[in-house]
Amino acid sequence: MTCKELTLNGLKYVDEQSGEEKNIPRFQDDSGYKYSEKEKEIKDSLFLNCRLRYPDVDPYVLEILIDYYMHHPEKMAEGVNKEWDSGFDPEALENQNKLNEEWKEFNKDEED
Repeated sequence: MTCKELTLNGLKYVDEQSGEEKNIPRFQDDSGYKYSEKEKEIKDSLFLNCRLRYPDVDPYVLEILIDYYMHHPEKMAEGVNKEWDSGFDPEALENQNKLNEEWKEFNKDEED
C-alpha cells in the first residue's frame, strides 16, 4: 500500500476475498464543543492573547484550557483560586538564610 491510495474521501483498498475496491472513510470528529459566531470570536481573541502572552506554551494546550474556561468558568476559577501545596516551605527558607548568615559571620571572624 502506498500514499496514492489515500484520498480526500478516505483510504481506497481492494478487498482480498471479493476483489472489490472499497473505501475506508476519513475520521470525522464532531465531538468537540460547539460555538456560536460570537463565541468563536471570543475564543479566537482569547487564543491570540494567550499566544502572545505565553509563546512557549503548546497551542493545543492553550486551546484545551480556553475550551474548558469557556464551558466551565466556575470550575476554572475554583481551580485557580484553590490553595495548593507548591512544596515551598517559607520556614525552611528562613532557617536556611539564618544558617547562611551564621556561616558568613563565622568565616568573617576567621579572616580577621
